[in-house]
Amino acid sequence: MTPSDGASAARRRSGSAALAATAFLVALAPVKFSLPAVLRHLDAWPQGLWEWLFMAWPTEVFFGLLAFCLAFAAWEVRRSGVPLRPMIPAGIFLAAQGFSAAFTVDRLLTGGVLSLFATLVVGYALGCALGRDARGLRGLLEGWMAGAACVAWSGVTQATGGLEETRRFLEAHPELVAGAPELWDRVSRGRVFATFVYPNALGGYVATTGFLVAAWLAATRESGRRWARLAAGTLLTAALFFCLFKSQSKGGYAALIAAALVFAFGSGLQRRIALGLAGVVLALGAIGFAAGYGSPAVEKGKKTLSARVDYWRAAWRIGLDHPFLGGGPGAFAKLYPSYKEPDAENTRLVHNNYLQMWCDSGAIGFLAFAMLLPGTLFAWWRRWRAVPFEERLPLTLAWTGLVAFAIHSLVDFDLYLAGNAWPAFVLLGALAGSRPSEDAHAG
Repeated sequence: MTPSDGASAARRRSGSAALAATAFLVALAPVKFSLPAVLRHLDAWPQGLWEWLFMAWPTEVFFGLLAFCLAFAAWEVRRSGVPLRPMIPAGIFLAAQGFSAAFTVDRLLTGGVLSLFATLVVGYALGCALGRDARGLRGLLEGWMAGAACVAWSGVTQATGGLEETRRFLEAHPELVAGAPELWDRVSRGRVFATFVYPNALGGYVATTGFLVAAWLAATRESGRRWARLAAGTLLTAALFFCLFKSQSKGGYAALIAAALVFAFGSGLQRRIALGLAGVVLALGAIGFAAGYGSPAVEKGKKTLSARVDYWRAAWRIGLDHPFLGGGPGAFAKLYPSYKEPDAENTRLVHNNYLQMWCDSGAIGFLAFAMLLPGTLFAWWRRWRAVPFEERLPLTLAWTGLVAFAIHSLVDFDLYLAGNAWPAFVLLGALAGSRPSEDAHAG
């Protein structure tokens, strides 16, 4: 072996280690890091092996694992670099948040949110560097599947008796929830939330992951493993949809249907096929909503919508009063009590990532976020739409999953949960860094 061959092998090992570490954190994030950034003060270290296995982990652990990812990726970045052009919107986004943070009305809230946003940009950069080719995309998708399997297992366990057992246990030991009323609220409602902080966060994750399972299957090259993967993917999808049904997340359900329609009309399918697929999606959506939700859910949905309209109205008014820089990242939790209606329930987040950007970071932060998330998705579609559909199928399905994430951002706060947002931003970076010349044969 020549010295150049040895160096090349070392670089490949470094790249593999970096990709494996990043894929591992993509898998772990939704399982262990589900606390909203505005609640970082509630972080607690697990006590004993059982809590480490089954309870959430503090944010400091996430930062440490991310540092390992960066350390492993250092050689890979030195060898092949990070594409600079797709990093521009990410850099603008972080700079806008930092500038707004300098004038925040609450430094504690802003510190937690700004640190999360910094990790999202780092994840985006890792995706650009490691996931921009077919091998990198497969690695990231495999990490996502591993995490999804853990989420599905937790959700199915809750739905098949685990949640009821937990409720009875807490009823018998009220002292365990004396200082954590949010835990009792989650358990007593009977809605499955799996590893997430509440059921709607699970709904958003399922809406994204449903398309990523299909992307993972489409990215498979080994013919001998396709049937095994198809069986595993079908089982995982069924389990996730069962969790969505048991979560009663109407936002997750709507995002899933809307993203499927985007795929039908925006992925390059022939017009007749697209119309047929759209009809099937709408029919199944209507049947699924009627069977899974029905009229009681409609009434409950009206109450939920009414509450969120108040959040959104207050966020809009806060943004008008702080039009350029907002109140500071995460500051809605501080300002909302002064803007809400007297009988409206309290909240720490807007339940709309775009309006949260508007009120927290002003017009500058809102435009930067729009450039980063929907802007990146639109730019990818513009670059890749000329490539034959069969050759870009895995990427198109991954893109559709992130479209579901962007749609769900209209009705929830996925951006402020590391477990939801960080894996999505890694995959967003992979799409941003991909090029048709490199990945035209990714399928």
